[in-house]
Amino acid sequence: MSDIGKQFDLGITNIKKITYDNQLQSMIAFGKNLVTNVLPIQAKYPNLTGNTISSYSFGVYHNGNLIYYGKANVKDAIRNKLTKGEIFSGISYDGFFVKGYLATIETDRKYGSETAYQFLNQYRPNTRNFAMVVTTGTEYSAYLENVRHMNVLTGSIDYVESNFINSFKPIA
Repeated sequence: MSDIGKQFDLGITNIKKITYDNQLQSMIAFGKNLVTNVLPIQAKYPNLTGNTISSYSFGVYHNGNLIYYGKANVKDAIRNKLTKGEIFSGISYDGFFVKGYLATIETDRKYGSETAYQFLNQYRPNTRNFAMVVTTGTEYSAYLENVRHMNVLTGSIDYVESNFINSFKPIA
């Protein structure tokens, strides 16, 4: 191969690295903002233990492999998740006194952030490029949305659709 051919191949390698790094950093910045600012602000549900709001997490994947995990930079949950039949009385995550709240959803009794990380760590999106997955670590997130009609994650779809691509910085 000629010198110009080697230089060209080196240039292509450098462009791929710069592009990869730019995409990764842009996705991380977007994910951090989403789970720390957007989702908690959009949340319209009371925080009893804080497991849902503190478990907002995201994973950035490349070629189906988790390459970055991030979670909400908010106050930690005050205790592990309640499970079906368990009764809670005391000061809630939001600082209100709660007496006799009966949990109705079966959980793994872990902290939500732990469950979210475990999910993202084992999940493998079917892609040959970058992917981002956003989740909570609470089994009752679907209950809050589907039964109680409270926004946990689905309200963020409009935000993601309108802001994701625009969050990438041009390569200089």
